[in-house]
Amino acid sequence: ATSTYSDDATFYKARAYYSDGKLAQALTGFQGLRSSFAASQYADNASYFELRIRVDQGTCAEASKILAELTASGSSYAANGQTYMQQNGC
Repeated sequence: ATSTYSDDATFYKARAYYSDGKLAQALTGFQGLRSSFAASQYADNASYFELRIRVDQGTCAEASKILAELTASGSSYAANGQTYMQQNGC
């Protein structure tokens, strides 16, 4: 069952996991939001946090794929993603 706020709840739950350093749970949440709520206002933001997690895990190739998606879609998060990657060795 979904409600008007399902995407909000999914995003903020994943964000809380990220803030707590629980990267595996955060990644699952952000990916779930992107697949279940692709049109959500939080989808680009979820992609950005997925990029950050990939960088934090050292999987730069995966982070680069997400950056390419953000850039291709014209997302305002693309520049932040690129900066985060550069600042953290990807």
